Amino acid sequence: MKPIPLRLFLLAHPQSESAGLLGQELMRRFVDPPASGGLRVPVFFTPDRGDGLPPAWDGSDGIELDASQHTLVVVLADARMAQLVDDGNGAQWAQFLEDGITRANNSGHRHLVFGIAVGGDGYLISDQRHMVGVAEAPEVPMKKAQTEAEKQTQAAQSEKFQDWLARAADDAALQIAIRAIQLLEPRAAQAGPGRRPPVKLFLSHAKADLEAADANAAEADPVRNVELAVKELPIQYWFDAQDIPPAEKFEQEIHQGIQDCSIVIVFLSDHYASRPYCQWEVLVSKRLEIPILLVDALDRGERRNFPYLGNVPTVHWSGSNRKADALRIVFHATREALRFLHNRACLNALWASTPNASPSDVILATPPEAITLSRYPAPGSGKQVFVYPDPPLTKPERDVLTALRDADFVTPLTQLTRTKRSDAMKTVAVSISDSAELAKYGLCSYHEQTLTDEIHLSLLMAGLQIAYGGRLDPPAAGPTNNFTLRLFDLVRGYSQLASNAGASLAPILNIPPWPLWLSYTAPILKLFGKVAQLTKGPRPSLAEIPDIDETGAPLFPPKPNASPPQCEVFKLPDTPLRRLAWTRGLTLMRQQMTAQTQARVVIGGKLFGFSGLYPGVVEEAWFSIMVNLAHAKDLSSVPPSLTSAAHPLYLVGAFGGAARAVIDLLEGRDRPDVRQPELGQPEVGKIAPSIDSILEVAKSRGLTVVTAEDSVDPASLNLTSSLVTPDRMASDILSAGRLGLSSALSNGLTDAKNQELFRTPDAARIAELILTGLAHI
Repeated sequence: MKPIPLRLFLLAHPQSESAGLLGQELMRRFVDPPASGGLRVPVFFTPDRGDGLPPAWDGSDGIELDASQHTLVVVLADARMAQLVDDGNGAQWAQFLEDGITRANNSGHRHLVFGIAVGGDGYLISDQRHMVGVAEAPEVPMKKAQTEAEKQTQAAQSEKFQDWLARAADDAALQIAIRAIQLLEPRAAQAGPGRRPPVKLFLSHAKADLEAADANAAEADPVRNVELAVKELPIQYWFDAQDIPPAEKFEQEIHQGIQDCSIVIVFLSDHYASRPYCQWEVLVSKRLEIPILLVDALDRGERRNFPYLGNVPTVHWSGSNRKADALRIVFHATREALRFLHNRACLNALWASTPNASPSDVILATPPEAITLSRYPAPGSGKQVFVYPDPPLTKPERDVLTALRDADFVTPLTQLTRTKRSDAMKTVAVSISDSAELAKYGLCSYHEQTLTDEIHLSLLMAGLQIAYGGRLDPPAAGPTNNFTLRLFDLVRGYSQLASNAGASLAPILNIPPWPLWLSYTAPILKLFGKVAQLTKGPRPSLAEIPDIDETGAPLFPPKPNASPPQCEVFKLPDTPLRRLAWTRGLTLMRQQMTAQTQARVVIGGKLFGFSGLYPGVVEEAWFSIMVNLAHAKDLSSVPPSLTSAAHPLYLVGAFGGAARAVIDLLEGRDRPDVRQPELGQPEVGKIAPSIDSILEVAKSRGLTVVTAEDSVDPASLNLTSSLVTPDRMASDILSAGRLGLSSALSNGLTDAKNQELFRTPDAARIAELILTGLAHI
């Protein structure tokens, strides 16, 4: 198992809404979009088990510090966490923090646990340990405003709360990033906590741009403001006027200062590029592979930009709020230093497990450039390999480097494009929907969005087409939880990146069920473009599902004046016949998807609130398992219309939901919520028909209802005329588990690797395991 370099736990009391929202806002400071070149540290929250207690320090459901090379645990302590009376469990949280600090102190500086006080009452969680603090949260905005006065109050509360949230997250993120560097920076770790400042900034500047040393913040230049900003932080800075001893050689001391720093901050002013020592500092930083942050503080401009100041992140110095600008520079510099360390650690871990990796391969924390080649001369034999973080360089940029050196320039996504697998393995079905169990596993919707995006992008970059049968909603402002639209956006947004890696992304195959596709309007159909293909799921036969309901009215009436005919299927009354129509349409779609795809990946999924008779993700997994068991027994028992081969199934359990329910069943843990699922509603407030009433209608329409008591072999079922009940589906999966994972899943992975896939929350590892299994099919 590939080691994870760093994990970050942001633990708030589950019943503290403000601290919980602060944790989610902090996560956005440490998790950038996949393949963006940004920082992507695995972040987890407090598992919410309904009791308000902290997690355990041991066991599969607790925080295992040694599950990664470094673990950083931050306790976001507020008044709710420190509460001792009534239903308060402040004593348990205080003991949790104390136990965690002791464990971390005994880890040889591999792990770190500390507290952040959210408001003054947060300090009550520990009267012996030093804690950093952020301002107390204002009142959380009211949820449902109805009157005009309530709406105005809500708007005012929201503005005040969002302002606090942004400032508190900035302050806390800086403190967390500093401690994360302390874990990943070997020199700081070896020295031990408090022995060496975790972050050391090298301030590269032109002296002509400096104000007087005693200038106040309102008048001072960017360099002096950054000096002022770090005085109360565990950050050291190197400044030539104060750090070069008398009579010492400039170049020798500057070189040592750069070599010993975490990051070089270049203050690009009108004079900077014309100063030889400034140029030399940049060149030394590049050759030593020290990260650089460029502060654009130009006033009138410069005659010639120094060419080696490219390939680095840039922030702008506005001067309008100098104190805020300086703190922003310090945070960006600290975050960039952390990104450098984390990227290098992740690539080292990845490359250590890569077949045919050579000791001469070069691991870089930033994209290569011409000066990189001067640091690493060509080897005497063999092709040189440079490994760097995503995204891949563009072809014109890469052509410049290959003209200078016959070398291979590789990123993790580039590696995915070279994945070997059977030519028959072309399309993979993904079974995914919102999981209501995210909080139980210390996750939130942002986890679900970013991690599933990374998994799906990995599959696409490996040359696979993704098939999905979910609903497609029109685009809305901001991030969306609509998985179909997110898949479309992946192909649209990452096509150029794929081209840079020498690949092309296959269009998404959307197979919506009947009657869902009746609601596909012209604006929705326009979204397909070149990024997706449309195959409509079969309509059940008229004998099963008539065009008219019990009253003689159309079962799914089209909208007036709509062309082509469309229907607002989610706004119709939920009757037993209409629910049966959904059940049959979904089943036939899933049967068709199994026939059109060569494997299935199952992630999350609803356990209630679905449109059919049972959770869709469970039925889709059941389809694959039944096909696999049929092939394990006798190929002739598989209906020819379904598939001509086994259907590898990959179960990802980190998000809980229906995928976790299937895993539990395979591992022998019965799930009553699958046997007798709560029927969900297309709209809140409607009463769903009972399962018994739906089954009665099914029998009256000539369908064979197969229950857990029936002895028929599910692998030989003709699902165009049969309906399997939820309890039978659960029994079938339980039985499949007793036959062994290799028979049930048929996915090319060992039992140990499937167990890892069941539990790992690491998106890169999930994708790696899936692609490893597919390569073995």
